[in-house]
Amino acid sequence: MISVTKVVGDDGVTRWRVQIPSTQEWSPFADGVPNDLNSDLVSKLNPAQQTQLMKAVELSLQQAGYVPGSGDPLLLGGFSLGGIAAGKLAADPGFTSRFNVQAVVTGGSPLDDVYIPPNIKVVSLEHNTDPVANVGDLLAPHQPYPNRIVFDVPPPATVDKALSDAPAPLGHGAADYAASAKKYISESTDPRMQDFRDSTAEFFGSTETSTDYAVTRG
Repeated sequence: MISVTKVVGDDGVTRWRVQIPSTQEWSPFADGVPNDLNSDLVSKLNPAQQTQLMKAVELSLQQAGYVPGSGDPLLLGGFSLGGIAAGKLAADPGFTSRFNVQAVVTGGSPLDDVYIPPNIKVVSLEHNTDPVANVGDLLAPHQPYPNRIVFDVPPPATVDKALSDAPAPLGHGAADYAASAKKYISESTDPRMQDFRDSTAEFFGSTETSTDYAVTRG
């Protein structure tokens, strides 16, 4: 499911958040969902090609009421494949010329080989035991991009088992990343994260409308 949230701020500006799902189908022969193994492979082996999942995000935004070219600020987020799609959309000038991407937040997503323009703020959370997140290190080392905050940290269960009820193997699990996100993103006293939270605070408001889209491969 792709979750699209419309936020109307106190300043009258409409902002949008999109949460992009991770891999649902691990068979390369599946044809029912766009967040499958084929999207994983295309994302990393043919980075210039837009995946079915990326196309589904654009379609979901428009179905939710986002008007391309309107300039409405947009925050993209995702775990694993969802984060890869978020990063690639933010790096795609064809997408950003129509959708005003201002920030990207990912967990467990290899983005070291993806150049995202400096006007877009990026937070990338990676567990140092996570083979999926560390695929990016094989393609490109961590880059000192001024717009990117990278947390390369132990999975929560190795620090405190109480932080993760059902730890995934090697820390690549949505629950594990949710626990780490609380610590390193939501509650962090790191000045960089404080600045990021301040700059994206208006993407979270009291007047919100969320819609989930189940998108099939077209």
